[in-house]
Amino acid sequence: MEGEKQIKSFHSRIHRGEPLTYGEWTFTPVARSLQAQLPGSRGGLIWNRPIALELRSAEGEVRILHIHDLTRLLQIVAIILSAAGAVLIWLIFHPRRDNS
Repeated sequence: MEGEKQIKSFHSRIHRGEPLTYGEWTFTPVARSLQAQLPGSRGGLIWNRPIALELRSAEGEVRILHIHDLTRLLQIVAIILSAAGAVLIWLIFHPRRDNS
């Protein structure tokens, strides 16, 4: 409808940081931001994480060094192990019913 603003509740953007030159190379950090906002609210959540480092030589050669987030991987593994442990404990200590 005309005059209504549609609010996106979730979106992702890629940002390039300020370039830094060292010797003949220019380094540019690259990050992804995830933004979430509840409809009707003024606040929200923004999560930034580095994803790469772009290297550019004076001759124009470009290299991309991807950044692997080891902490996030360890968090995912911890959650999976916790869930598996909870299921295992439930199976061990859950009282069994006799169907006889």
